[in-house]
Amino acid sequence: FLSGGSSVLPGLQEAIKRRTFSECVLADPFSGMRVSEAVDRSALQYSASAGMLTACGLALRRFHGS
Repeated sequence: FLSGGSSVLPGLQEAIKRRTFSECVLADPFSGMRVSEAVDRSALQYSASAGMLTACGLALRRFHGS
């Protein structure tokens, strides 16, 4: 899985696939997540949300086991 701001660099996913001979997938932290209607959906496009994976994981820890 690729995540972080630089994971959306053009050609990066393909270059990793070629060099490692394995599947390379872009991680989307908001995939399958319910989002309030007050949130601007355009702000959650992958290019903007790629760097938010760590923040989402840290925020979701609070809900684990509740």
